[in-house]
Amino acid sequence: MDGIVGPDRPDNPDGQLRAAENDRSVGRIFSLTDAVFAIAMTLLALDLKVPDVGEQPTDSALRHALGAQSSTYVAFLLSFYVIATYWRRHHRLMRTVRASDRALLRRTILLLLAISAMPFTSELLGNYSTAIAVTVYALVNALALAALLLIDYELAARGLSTDGKASGTAHEMWCDFVAFLLAVPAAYLIPGHGLIALIGLLVISGAAGRIIGRRLAKRPAAAGPAPAEPMASQPTPAVNLLPHQETTTAAGRNRSRRFGSGSVGIDRPRRHRS
Repeated sequence: MDGIVGPDRPDNPDGQLRAAENDRSVGRIFSLTDAVFAIAMTLLALDLKVPDVGEQPTDSALRHALGAQSSTYVAFLLSFYVIATYWRRHHRLMRTVRASDRALLRRTILLLLAISAMPFTSELLGNYSTAIAVTVYALVNALALAALLLIDYELAARGLSTDGKASGTAHEMWCDFVAFLLAVPAAYLIPGHGLIALIGLLVISGAAGRIIGRRLAKRPAAAGPAPAEPMASQPTPAVNLLPHQETTTAAGRNRSRRFGSGSVGIDRPRRHRS
């Protein structure tokens, strides 16, 4: 306990108070973000409506009605996956946070702004798969990714996490960020197929992120410390014994010859024959 000094000392009331306040602030950030993410993921399902095919629907009519809403289902699955990915990345960023500041709160609010708009953009993309719908959807997701990247930078730059390092997933977020930006011109170049182009770009960005992650994981191993060179055997220096030491050594050798190799210099008791 004597080695602990400053505000983290257990017997320091100010340090304990600040630690408790930091715990409460980080806990409130977790509670708010989890609530917004859960509500946004739930609101996505409200756009899934049962098609109206009359009082006596046939299989072909129902199949045709479901096929007419296929873009809505695709937009729902895509948005649900995207929001879940954002929640996973945010949870990974915040799992080692020990304190918060105003900059972190501002970036978190920016992330929640984008997440709360996701149900609207998902419905817009599902009902109107036009270039402007893809543009709005892509820009909102780019805003969410920018907020996550800023949170990652804030935690590493200000030392708000326990390890003081970045999450190591920034390359994945950068790949997705570029994919959403490229989806905007792709929607105008391929009219009527902007949703397909967006999904294709996200698949490519996911593969690129995994490849970059594997290369980054191999880099520290390749640049590891060089193996230590074996130490050269050095000759044992000769020791000049004094006369009384030579006498003691010779006596020890005589006892070893007499009692065998197992003797350690202590005379064994002799057994008397009956």
